[in-house]
Amino acid sequence: SNVVVQCQAGQEYEVTLSEGDGRGATESNRRMTRIGGNDVVNYQLYRNAARTQNWGNTPGSNSVDGTGTGFPEILPVYGRIPPQATPPTGDYQDTIVVEISF
Repeated sequence: SNVVVQCQAGQEYEVTLSEGDGRGATESNRRMTRIGGNDVVNYQLYRNAARTQNWGNTPGSNSVDGTGTGFPEILPVYGRIPPQATPPTGDYQDTIVVEISF
C-alpha cells in the first residue's frame, strides 16, 4: 500500500502508523482479527522493501521523515505475514491510523 503526503516545499513532516486495533497488537507485531471471532493473523508493516525497518508510531525512531516538495509524495508501506499456524477461514480486518505531523 502507499501513504501519499503533500506539503508545501521545504515543510518538514513525519509520518507514523498506529499499532492497529487488533487484540494484543503492538507496533512491531500487528494483528488482524477474524470478524465475529477471536482468531488473529499476525503481520508487520515496514518502511523499506527489504522489510528490515519497522514502521511504527514512535517519532524519531520508527517513523518516516521527509521534506515537502509541494507535490504529492508516495511513501510505500511494505507488509509481511510471517509463518504461523493456519487460522480458521473467515474475514480478518484491522485498522491502522496514519498520523502526519508537520
